[in-house]
Amino acid sequence: RFRLLVTDSYRFLSDKLGLVRMKLLFRRARTQSPNILHIRDMEFMTRDRERYPTFASVRSTTHFLLSIDGYTAGTETIAEKREIFIIGSMETAYMIDKACMRSGRLDWVMDFEYPDEKARQEMFGLHGARSLVKKSVSIDWAYFSTMTAGFTCLDVRTVLNTSAVHVLQHRL
Repeated sequence: RFRLLVTDSYRFLSDKLGLVRMKLLFRRARTQSPNILHIRDMEFMTRDRERYPTFASVRSTTHFLLSIDGYTAGTETIAEKREIFIIGSMETAYMIDKACMRSGRLDWVMDFEYPDEKARQEMFGLHGARSLVKKSVSIDWAYFSTMTAGFTCLDVRTVLNTSAVHVLQHRL
């Protein structure tokens, strides 16, 4: 059984507390291993140090790499090996430092495309069937799927939930 630790990368960008938070997170992950560490919006803490040579970017990326490798206290001469599976989500992998992709660090990049029009129509039909919106009137989901290019499943659900709230507020 694995523990799940979830955090956002913006917590590690603070000039005063960012590095301390990162060390504490990885120390906690190592003491509670095996576990899964999920970091949202990871592109902010793993920026390419050659492409974005600002002090904050270089510092956060370097310390992130040291933490992944097992050097969390800063005094170790041998990296501490524990079972930590890191999952990072990001908008684009374009900005990530090449050193993050070396063996033993972040091994895979999975690219999830936005759903096409047919998939969005299925999502509208599926989520709309359980919504107040579907019960109110007959709706052409093909029209909405055409108008929502670039929407994710979460965006589709947000449209339906907002519509349901609107229906309840105005009693349509």
